[in-house]
Parts: sequence; structure tokens; C-alpha cells
Amino acid sequence: MDGVISSELVLAERTYQTGDELAGEIQKRIDADDNIGNRNVTVEWVDQGDTGYLKFTSGTYGSRSTVDIDTTIDNAAYTALGLTAGLSSAGADVAGTINGESATGHGQLLTGDKDNPTTAGLKLRITLNDEDMVPGVDGTVTVRRGLGFIVDKTLDNITKSIDGSIARRTSALEAQIDDIDDRIVFYEERLARKREQLYQEFLEMEEILSQFQSQGTYLQAQLAGLQNNWNQILGNK
Repeated sequence: MDGVISSELVLAERTYQTGDELAGEIQKRIDADDNIGNRNVTVEWVDQGDTGYLKFTSGTYGSRSTVDIDTTIDNAAYTALGLTAGLSSAGADVAGTINGESATGHGQLLTGDKDNPTTAGLKLRITLNDEDMVPGVDGTVTVRRGLGFIVDKTLDNITKSIDGSIARRTSALEAQIDDIDDRIVFYEERLARKREQLYQEFLEMEEILSQFQSQGTYLQAQLAGLQNNWNQILGNK
């Protein structure tokens, strides 16, 4: 079943009065099998009046869904069950479009193309059968975004590496840091120029003070000479 091999199915040894009774026994053995018992395989007897046949149907959908009978087992009952001339056909994948745009079918799932911005990520599970298909009638699908989508979209908007909220905030902070760094460099250069200016003014002041001191010393010497001359003049009198 769908590529999974069952264990050897052994039917109860007795006389089956009807095809439905035989189909029920096979169904029971399949359901009890460890390998394919959970694959929802169904067995039915198709009554055609004087005759009939067994019909095995896989519980899965799509082109990979198949049912095959192994005829190599010794003492197999496939001849007695009329399975030697049995026909096997694979399932079909759903086909169609979403809102008139191309989509890919796999089993019952119709998936919007990933490169299509309006249908990317959208998956429809098609449960219509042949009786439900009416020419000219389209199905209507209303898409509502769930909490998971909203959370995912919100996180995506926050964590995008280029234009996400965190990236934009980080860029803004980095710009502020660069601006502060530029201002620090500007004020350091301005402070260095001011320091150099004050240093030159200090040197000029030192030079002026030195000149004043020299002039003061000269004036003191002149005053002392005048005092001596004055004292001499007064003494001669």
C-alpha cells in the first residue's frame, strides 16, 4: 500500500457465504496489520449479480497512492480470490488554479506557487468528488490570517536584517554614536586650538612681564643714582 509492504495476511480457514463476508475478513486482517493497518485501506465487494469482484482502495490521495498484490508468496490465495486479472491504478493529484492563478497539486492539497505574492504559502485541501463537480461553478475561499501568521509577520518585521524594527533602531543608534564621535573630535580639535592660543598668550605675557621687570630694575637703578646725587648736593651745602 503506497509502497509499504504488509506482513503476510492469513485469512481464517472457513467457507465464506458472500462476497461481503470475504471482504470483511480481508478488511479485518488488513486493519490488524502492523505495517498498513493505519493507512485507512478499505476492502469492498462489488456485486455484479451472478459475479463480482473485490475492490481495494488506498486511504491516501495522489499520484503516489497505489495498491499492489504480491503474487510471489507460496500458497497465495490470489487465484482463488480472483485477483490474477486484477487491475491496479495510481491515484491522481488534484489540479486547478487559485483565483485564476497557477497552483501545484499533490494529493488533495492544491498549493499556490511560491513565487506568486498573492497565493504563496496558501494550501487548499480539496475534498470534492466527481459528483460534486459542476461545470461553470467555482468554489469561493475566504482567507483569514490566524494568530500564528500575525505573530510570524510581526516577528519578521521586527527581525529583518535590512529594514526590520531592530535593524532600523540599531542603525539610528549607530548614527547617533557616529554623530557624537564627530562632535567629540570637533571639540577636541577646538580645545587643542584654544590651548595653543592660551599657551601663546601666556608666552607673550611672560615676555611682557620680563620686559617690565627689566624696566623696573633700570628705573630703580636710576632712582638710586638720583638719590645719591641729591644726597651729595645736600651734603656739600
